[in-house]
Amino acid sequence: MIRVSQLDPEHEALKYCKTRLIPDKQLENIYYIDNVKNIVQLNEHYKQSILGQEPRIIFPFYDTNHQLSGVTCRAIRGEALRYITIKIKDNVPLIFGLENINKNKPVYVVEGPVDSLFVDNCIAVAGTSFDKVEGITDINSLVYIFDNQPRNKEVCSIMQKHINKNVPMVIWPQTIQEKDINDMVKAGRNINQIIKQHTYQGLQAMVQFTAWKRV
Repeated sequence: MIRVSQLDPEHEALKYCKTRLIPDKQLENIYYIDNVKNIVQLNEHYKQSILGQEPRIIFPFYDTNHQLSGVTCRAIRGEALRYITIKIKDNVPLIFGLENINKNKPVYVVEGPVDSLFVDNCIAVAGTSFDKVEGITDINSLVYIFDNQPRNKEVCSIMQKHINKNVPMVIWPQTIQEKDINDMVKAGRNINQIIKQHTYQGLQAMVQFTAWKRV
């Protein structure tokens, strides 16, 4: 694997990142592999399940001791299987960005690793299992940010559960139509400002959440 920041300016992986508007400073944190099948060197148990040989972008996951615990491989050529995930430590939850956060500031938690690259002091759970971040660090100021999917019943149920637990949460304003943070950035929105202005907790979060669901 090679850091995306070290690729030639005309390389397809770097061009892909540029089309997604990924900040240059974040290209140090993601990698490129020219044949995804070679990723099984990290864990031979996946040898039979990875059939493709296409190039991919790699997002590494580290544990709280900065040891590699797994990777997810993102397609860049429109493959139907967008993500391939390899676990190295089965008993360690995969959370992207843990090694770079400042625990003395609010730590934002998003669904996708790509989205986390646009938000200050952010980690990603690679899905909607936000429970995995609770108890694994000494972070006391987590703020949850779900994708903008008011019609997704499963997401709404998970959000309501965490609101009931009094977790601070971003509720997207009704003027935003984009589904995720990357799309919002591509639409020209100041994502960090929006997040700060629309973080709620407790009763206020429930009021905003109820209105958001009706969009």
